[in-house]
Amino acid sequence: MSMQAVFELQAELCRVMGHPTRLEIVHILRDSPKRVSGIAQWMGLPLGTVSRHLAILCSNRIDVVQRQGQDVLHSIANPKILGGII
Repeated sequence: MSMQAVFELQAELCRVMGHPTRLEIVHILRDSPKRVSGIAQWMGLPLGTVSRHLAILCSNRIDVVQRQGQDVLHSIANPKILGGII
């Protein structure tokens, strides 16, 4: 991978993580997987707002969705990301 490609990936990560709501979500997910409703309740935000931010995190491979029966849990895709963010 070229250095230019590395810089582009780093810039994209900064863009994605440059929103305080997404930083807080990553902080909340650092210990264990959570449901959207639990994250929304913890943050005091509407489900739709939290879902939109989780979709951005998921599309950038920061969040991963795990289905356990009826439950949909969100967690950090790679724990190494926490070292650079939180």
